[in-house]
Amino acid sequence: SAAYTATVTSTLVRTQSQTFTPQFDCTAYTVAPDQFADVTARMPDAVAFYHRNANTSFFKNTLTGENIPAAMSSIPDRFQDRTTGAVVFGQGLKRVSQSVLASASPSTSITVGIAVLTNIAPTAQSWLDSAVALAQKGIPARSEHEAWWAAIWARSYIEPSDFIVARQYALERYLQAVQARSPYPIKFNGLLFTANRAPNVDFRQWGGLNWWQNLRLPYYNMLGAGDTDM
Repeated sequence: SAAYTATVTSTLVRTQSQTFTPQFDCTAYTVAPDQFADVTARMPDAVAFYHRNANTSFFKNTLTGENIPAAMSSIPDRFQDRTTGAVVFGQGLKRVSQSVLASASPSTSITVGIAVLTNIAPTAQSWLDSAVALAQKGIPARSEHEAWWAAIWARSYIEPSDFIVARQYALERYLQAVQARSPYPIKFNGLLFTANRAPNVDFRQWGGLNWWQNLRLPYYNMLGAGDTDM
């Protein structure tokens, strides 16, 4: 079989901080920039990047706006120091720059691993240490991935006579399954994915809020499908 080369490029969503003022009288908020991280000391041929909520006032402003500022002493702030990102690596790939991996030589098999981690970390470095440790475990067996999805589709299904209805139901269930995890709710207006373009690729007119009036609707479907673990 033929041998090929590959280039894997990581692109940051936001390279500088942005302040958004959503419609409908929502509170303005500032989003910090995404950053690349240097992991070459422990993984010479890997690329890492992350987004970190540092020095955020979102939680405080929200409780103050709801006239319950005293609740700050009893409710944990799940936004402050919340960090999410990934370490990208692969078999036969070499680091070309802080954002690019490329094949060392042509190969008939190219495997890319992306270790994604989200947690509340006291420092960016502590998040990076955990992310690298996760990446160093390597790529999980594909059988685990296939077994998880097989269990999802076998758990419940519908058989409508209309193909379009069946297709859209399966698509929506897939979109919910790839992003719905406790303890954080999915984003109701578009879920994780939007069709916006740079520089506002993840912007919503109703801001970063979660409104139960709308959020309840996808969860009703998930309960009906038996997807209670999401």
